[in-house]
Order: sequence, then structure tokens, then C-alpha cells
Amino acid sequence: MTPTLASIFDSFFGLNRLSFSDENAALGWRTPLETWVWGVIIIAAALYAGWTYSRLLGSRPARVALAVLRTLLIVFIVALLAGPMLVVEDHNVEEDWLLVLVDRSASMNIRDVIDESANSATSRDAALRDALTSQRDLFSKERLGKNRRIVWMGFDRFSREIESPADADAANTVTLPDADGEATSIRTAIEQALQRAVGRPVSGIVMFTDGRSPQTTGSELVSRLKRLGVGVFAVPLGSKQTPLNLAVGRVDVPDRAFINDSIPVRVSIDQLPLDANIDPARVKVRLIDKTTGRTLDEKPVGDDINNVVRLSTQSSAAGRQNWQVVVDYDEPTDAPLQDRELVKEDNVQDVNIELVDRPIRVLYVEGYPRWEYRYLKTLLVREKTIDASIMLISADSAFAQEGNSPITRVPITAKEFEPYDVIIIGDVPSNYFSAEQLSLMRDHVSARGAGVIWIGGDYFTPRSYDNTPLADTLPMRDPATVERVDPDFGPIGMQPEPLAQTLNVLQLRTDTTAANVPANAQGAHPWPENLPNFQWAQDMGKLKPVAGVLATSNAFGQRTMPLVVRMLYGSG
Repeated sequence: MTPTLASIFDSFFGLNRLSFSDENAALGWRTPLETWVWGVIIIAAALYAGWTYSRLLGSRPARVALAVLRTLLIVFIVALLAGPMLVVEDHNVEEDWLLVLVDRSASMNIRDVIDESANSATSRDAALRDALTSQRDLFSKERLGKNRRIVWMGFDRFSREIESPADADAANTVTLPDADGEATSIRTAIEQALQRAVGRPVSGIVMFTDGRSPQTTGSELVSRLKRLGVGVFAVPLGSKQTPLNLAVGRVDVPDRAFINDSIPVRVSIDQLPLDANIDPARVKVRLIDKTTGRTLDEKPVGDDINNVVRLSTQSSAAGRQNWQVVVDYDEPTDAPLQDRELVKEDNVQDVNIELVDRPIRVLYVEGYPRWEYRYLKTLLVREKTIDASIMLISADSAFAQEGNSPITRVPITAKEFEPYDVIIIGDVPSNYFSAEQLSLMRDHVSARGAGVIWIGGDYFTPRSYDNTPLADTLPMRDPATVERVDPDFGPIGMQPEPLAQTLNVLQLRTDTTAANVPANAQGAHPWPENLPNFQWAQDMGKLKPVAGVLATSNAFGQRTMPLVVRMLYGSG
């Protein structure tokens, strides 16, 4: 239709937004009729019009003309009833989305992709970049990108959209963000990718990952993917065989210690695979000062890689110390590449400790002047690294309380308890302390990291502390049932347990022992055999699960009894 004629029709029909001149405009019907129906209508209209004028008087040409006009009028009326309209078709093709998720976690830097022909190993990330470079055309508009929009997303703990690494650059290599994420959260990555494409047709999800995820996929996500008809296509990265790897596992070290004290550091080693052929004699653990690079202590693992290595050191430098635990593996030079340790980044772990340059503040409360009191108060006062405050509650008001920093009463506020690093409680009745004092001492241990030492007694400790706030710091399950061991059993000997060696306590030896008996692999000497026996001890019964035994008695019948017990409570 010519523009002039189109404008006439537009004006006649009052068209504003549509025009007969539009190339996509076409005649349409509100009630469309089939072609054969229109044929029947036209024939019926013609027959009816012809019949109505067939019997009228007049010339034949005039009657035919009138019949034709009536036929056209009837067809026009039917066309109006069918609802003619101008239709402009607007075709919009919506592309499917292809989501490509690329693992950007730090585990992608593990060098376990072995090229046997070159006798070398590359990281998982390098292998991924090489694969994307060589297969760049796979993501072109002619292949996977045909009629699709490819959305690239990097993920670790969370996912985020990244630039397409398939776009060629000057060097014809792909570009990806650094792989330095903290975790590989696969489920979160898939969920966030689906959220990014919400309301869009998703043809599939392609995931490049090493699969080391702390998350489980979960049945809910699987059901959602099935419901949406979205397939997940995983491209695994890394070695098919678990590479040999030694790593620093758990490191136990106190948060705070005093200068010139022996500081224990307990190290366990993780090994993968568990059945790896490793000679433990080639593995040793070192404790290094990061500031100076000086080795503070080192020990071999021994005959089993699963042994806990116990290091110890001393330092006269006060303040925060930055140390490192290092696992060294002297692997054979002729070992094949797949039997070598390819990942060594986890062979090092930082250790931070605060060293305090002041005396240890001790509060010792005793009930009466028993032998333990007379021995211990002399020891505390004589030791230069200890500042002791000693309270004997049975003494009269004229008695001068002993200690380097004498006191006239037990602290009654949190601020007064704050200076003390250790509280020693002898055979003192629990009702000597108020309920508030008992709670303050418990909180001082749990919240501020102080220590509490219990010394059993014939009368009150620990029985009278059952159902008090301080009972939480006792290692036995039922303090009320603790009794003295029957004297008929005779003298009570003591032997230290492995935990004592771990904490570097109860390390007694005579000059004869040190000279004639060498230390074992962990540096421990045999316990002296000529020590005097205890005159009495308490049977503590069942201990709490978190309690650890430092020393046990000699056998009574078929069992031994714990004599010295340690338990962690809160921070103390």
C-alpha cells in the first residue's frame, strides 16, 4: 500500500499507534473464520441477493447490479461482525541461558595434575586455564553460544559474575580471577546461579571444580533442578589419585605464658592418603621463630606418622611472639613424581603466644595449718617468679597472714580477683565463701583464663563443694562421694601419664637417671623409682569426660586410681 493511500486509511479509521504503512501490519479478525466459511457466506449471500431480485420488474442489467450490491453489503456486514483489526506482529526470540561456574577457591592452586611425559606437575587452576585456552571455540557463537547466552560466574564461598574467559586477548590466553577463595561451596554456587537466572530459560549448568566442598548438595536442590529441567554438567579438575600430602594438623599451645617458663607445643600431623608409603624416620617437626628464623625446637616423628610430636621452648622476650610449626619431609630423591609431596603450602602453621614478664600472682586459701599448708606456703614464698597471697582461715585476728603480698581477707569483687593468675583452694569449707564469691571465682576461671588448683582434704574438699558454682571446675562427676583411700591398702606410689609429658609437667629425674638412662624419642626420662610414697590419697571416682589424668597410683587390686587430674573449663 502506498504511503498516501495508507495515510488516508489511517485518518479514516482513526489510527494513531498503528499504520497501514507498517511492513509488519496485516489484517486480522477478532473472530477468525476459516476460508471455506467465507466461501459459503459469499455464495449464500449471492444466491439470496439473486433470488430477491429475480422476480422484480425491470431491466436485467439493473437487477444484476442491485443483486451484486446486496451481496457485497451482506458480506460487508458479516465482516464487521467478525471484528476486523489491524495486527502488527512483533517477534522477540528469548535466548536460553547457559550458566558456567568456575571454581575460584584456594584449593585450585594445589599442584597435583601430573604430566608424566614431562615429569612435572601443574596446579588445577593452570590445567583449567590451559583447557579453556585450547577449547576456546567450544564457547563461541557457532557452538555452545548458538541461540544461547553464556553467563560466566566464579565461585568459592559465594558466586559472582565474571567476564567471559573465552574471549580472546592479544596473547590468546584466557583470563580468570585469582583462585584465593576460602571454601568451595558448590550448593551455594548453584543456588545463587539459579537466582541470577530467575525468570529465564536455563539450558544447563556447566561446573569446573575440584569438588572439595564442605557442603552436601541436598535432596531439596536436586528436586528443584529436576523441576526446572536444568542439568548440571561437572568437569572435574585435579588428579584422579589422591596426591601424597603431609600437613600440620592440630597444634595445641597455650594462649599465654610467662617468660623463661617451659612452653609445651603439641603437634599432630595429617596424612593423605592414609595408606601412603611414607618413612616416618624422614619426617620431623620444627618450631621456628618467624621474626628471627631461629629454630626453637625440633623433633622427629618417631616410628609412626600418627605420633603426637611434643615440642617445648623457653623465651625471655616479653610480648606477643609469632612462631611457626613446620613439617619437614626428606623425601627420597629417586621417588617417582606421584609418590612425592606436591603440596607443601599446608606444611606450615602460624602459632601466636603472649609472653608475660611479671611474677605469677597466686591466691592460696587454706583451712588449717596442715602439713600441705606448711610445705606449700614456704615453696610459694621462696619462688622468685611467684607473687603469693596466702590466707589461713583458722588463724585468729592477731595472726600475720603470710605471702609476698599479704592479705587480710579473701577478695569479694571481680576487680579484686582480677590480678590473680592462679587460685589454690585447700581443705576449706565451701560455706566460708559467700555464694557471690564462689560465682566470681568460677567466672574468673572460665572468662579470664585463670587457673584453679584443688588440694583434697580430710574434711571439706571436694565434698562440701558439691552443688555449688565452683563444682563446675572440679574434674569428678560426683564430688560428694569422694573419700580417702583405705589406709589398709598401704603406701601409695605414683606414676605420670603421657598427658604429663605433653604438658611438660611432673618431669622428675635424679642425676643418676639422667646420666645412665637416655631419654626416649620425645625427650622423656624414666620416672625415678626412689621417690617416697604418699601417706594418703582420695578416690575421685568417675571423672568428667573432659578431664585428663596426669598421674595415677600403683595398682590396688585390679585397678589404679587417678591422683593428679587436669580439666579445661572455659578459658581456664
